[in-house]
Amino acid sequence: MAYIATMIYFYFLPKQKEWYVLPLYIAMFSFISAALDAVYHQMGLLVYFHWNPFLRFLAALGWFSLATVHYRKLYPAGI
Repeated sequence: MAYIATMIYFYFLPKQKEWYVLPLYIAMFSFISAALDAVYHQMGLLVYFHWNPFLRFLAALGWFSLATVHYRKLYPAGI
């Protein structure tokens, strides 16, 4: 499931040069990730051990930021 979310993230990755578009996109995708985390927890599919959705938001924020940097370095190389 995480691979599909990452592929969707890369597919819709904005290409605009405005400085505010990419941080908003990363924050939006991280917020959606944290919201899904909370929904899965309420449905009983996730059990928290010293965890909450805000930590998921921070982790996703870091993950998507680093993934974007890595993707933008590999994409021009044709890899």
